[in-house]
Amino acid sequence: MSQETTPRLFTLQTHEEYGFHTGVRADGTQVLAGGFHGHMVAYFFDAQGAMCGGTRQAWKHTSTVNPRTGLLLTLPSTLRKENEQQFSAWLKRLDFAPGPIRVQAFGDEEYQTGIEELPSHLRELDEQDPEGRADDERMRDEWLARGSFVFFWNNDFFMNADGTVSSS
Repeated sequence: MSQETTPRLFTLQTHEEYGFHTGVRADGTQVLAGGFHGHMVAYFFDAQGAMCGGTRQAWKHTSTVNPRTGLLLTLPSTLRKENEQQFSAWLKRLDFAPGPIRVQAFGDEEYQTGIEELPSHLRELDEQDPEGRADDERMRDEWLARGSFVFFWNNDFFMNADGTVSSS
């Protein structure tokens, strides 16, 4: 007789400075939204925290690449402001009310977003060095006891159990 385990739920909350926003729609669907080069992206999660869809919309203005250097050119402040207004209007159309969300681990390879329980250095413990492995096991146990996790969104964020960023 097999026992089903309930998937762990990870709390996320808005961090405008890092470009992601969390909230809930009127129907209870949880939303994680933000911007990437070229698109605004929203992921939807059901009441159990399972990802159940998503959507994206092109930015009105996108950065371009300098053909001589290959570097991304920054948008002028007036165009960035228009994109911010576009994003706010888009969240309203999504019927988005800001607030924390609780979701299961997920991943989207296209945008390299998602959640993992452990950072790579604590998933792949050193087999060669017994002393180093013991230290890594201790750090892994402490990480799990704190409820920490890794959130990928334009960067790798080490998250606290309450959905705040501990380091990036």
